[in-house]
Amino acid sequence: MPVLKAAVGVDDPPDARSELAAVAAEQYSTIERLRGVLPVMGACAADLPAPEAMYFGHGRRRRIDLLSEYLRRRVASGRLRTLPDLAVAAQIVTETVAWFGWKRHEGRDASRLGDEAARRTVGESVCNPLAPCEGAP
Repeated sequence: MPVLKAAVGVDDPPDARSELAAVAAEQYSTIERLRGVLPVMGACAADLPAPEAMYFGHGRRRRIDLLSEYLRRRVASGRLRTLPDLAVAAQIVTETVAWFGWKRHEGRDASRLGDEAARRTVGESVCNPLAPCEGAP
């Protein structure tokens, strides 16, 4: 998560929408790259304490919490629009990225959705609700 970690450390980005797009793209690329191993990790996590702690506690939940903190900081600075609950927004981003980058490949309809179209549309779908209003910094 180097892009997300770096973004959390920046107080005043020159272009918050592009920054958010880069954060979403990083998450999408990571999920897409790991889509073969993620189902195995999730299945093991259901039965074994060590994979449970690693997959959920140190991996997924930490990434969602960091994304939530990133959104909170950008909304507080007026760089992104707010939504009623930013933790829910972070979860929505995570689940959307996970479905399109990984889980859609497990379904029968995956072939009708091209990889590049899915990647670009997910990026826009993540950014548009939070994008700053016209004329915002």
